[in-house]
Amino acid sequence: MKKFSTILSVALLVALVLSLGITNAFAADNQTIRVQNAVPGETYKIYKMLDLSVDNPANPTAFRYAINSDWSAFWTGTGAGAAYINTNTVDGVTYVTWKTDKQTAADMEAFGKVAAAFAANKTPAKPAIEAPAATGDNKTVSIEFTGLDLGYYLVTSTLGTAASVASTPESTNNDIIEKNEGNDTDKKVQEDSKANDPDGGWGKANDAQVGQEVFFRSTAEIVKNSKNVVYHDVMTSGLSWTGASKVEVYTLDASGQKVVLGANDCTVAAGAANSGDTFTVTFSESYLNAVTATTTVYIAYSAILNDNAVVGTAELNTPSITWGNNGRIERIPTQTKTYKFTIWKYNGADADKKVLAGAEFKLYTKDITLGEDQKPVVDTPLKLCKNEAGTIYRVVDMTDDGATLPNGFSLVTNDTIVTVADTVITVEGIDADDYYLEETKAPEGYNPIEGRQKVTVSSTADTVANVPNNTGTVLPSTGGIGTTIFYVVGGVLVLAAIILLVTKKRMSE
Repeated sequence: MKKFSTILSVALLVALVLSLGITNAFAADNQTIRVQNAVPGETYKIYKMLDLSVDNPANPTAFRYAINSDWSAFWTGTGAGAAYINTNTVDGVTYVTWKTDKQTAADMEAFGKVAAAFAANKTPAKPAIEAPAATGDNKTVSIEFTGLDLGYYLVTSTLGTAASVASTPESTNNDIIEKNEGNDTDKKVQEDSKANDPDGGWGKANDAQVGQEVFFRSTAEIVKNSKNVVYHDVMTSGLSWTGASKVEVYTLDASGQKVVLGANDCTVAAGAANSGDTFTVTFSESYLNAVTATTTVYIAYSAILNDNAVVGTAELNTPSITWGNNGRIERIPTQTKTYKFTIWKYNGADADKKVLAGAEFKLYTKDITLGEDQKPVVDTPLKLCKNEAGTIYRVVDMTDDGATLPNGFSLVTNDTIVTVADTVITVEGIDADDYYLEETKAPEGYNPIEGRQKVTVSSTADTVANVPNNTGTVLPSTGGIGTTIFYVVGGVLVLAAIILLVTKKRMSE
């Protein structure tokens, strides 16, 4: 995963071991705890979990940690903190030492989580601090909590659930580090013509025909201790999201099998008004708390390339992910393009290729195929609209019944393209793929082309379909009934004449 460069190690800062005595003299009150690598826009809070008690203020060579009343429920009885300490009550004051078997990094990480959960309903020792904007090329800043009493402190942030602890017996300046990592995201789109390739045709760009369903797959890299994680998807106007019911959110198990996330794990919803989002995936607190290591979550969904798509201009689909109060990262969008080709209808004998008017075509995505009865299988031509001049035709997204046709365009009667004088016909909104033109009517005095003419549309150059017509009488084609009937009738007449001649000869004899 690409790390969010401004956030350092996720490992929790191990607390100083609490003890009954330390030989170094400790400083007085008015302590400072500094949070390094704080993230701008995130909010930091500090809580005093234990008081520090001095045995002999005149000779401060020993001290003890005592439970304060505000945190008594956490440290005693069934409180979550009781599992981490031993207690000893003297003269009504309960002192603590840290259990020797609860000092690993994993132990301290778990301790930080339960302490932060308890602190959520407590009043901070000092006012919360929102990290200010960074200057220059820096993405992080340092913040300070000053004027603190001696004690044992917990620092939380809105960036994630990992919390830091710090003790203040030896120095007036104590540093801790923001431990919560950032999350990440990425997106790919599938090129349908390469769906059978080893990589499934997934990449950063694809081509599509207006009205075609386009498939996307995003990833959300979620780190442990994350909080308020939301995946955001933004599509430009040429793409229409197919809805939450067609979104699948899943992870992969060790064998590569899908493990689909349910309604308790995440929520898929259309973007809120004025948010700019097409849709979002919000991960639940319970799911995020269960993440123990960086996890890749896949988000599979689709969109329709609609009538707003502009030929040759990429329709973008941009992924981003947010977490905490202000954590956010955006990645490179995918690009979906649609193309065009021109139909050049002319006299095959004309060296200047003057355009012929009055030819009629239908456009198909495949060639003529024959059924078991050897008759052509009936297929449906593409639905089209055209401009007022009849010089530009465009594939129509029939999922919206033509409701968003470009200005000045109208649906084409019988899906028929008709050539006009003096200019070629342009057909827009098509994929970089093979198409087939069938001439259903030739200009007066010309022969129509036979069958369907293949047009291979390129994504790198203008495609021109040259369709010449020739003059002359249409003659029967090979394999048709042609002159067979005349041969049959003629043969019958000759045979009848021979029979009549033989019969007359015998009668005369």
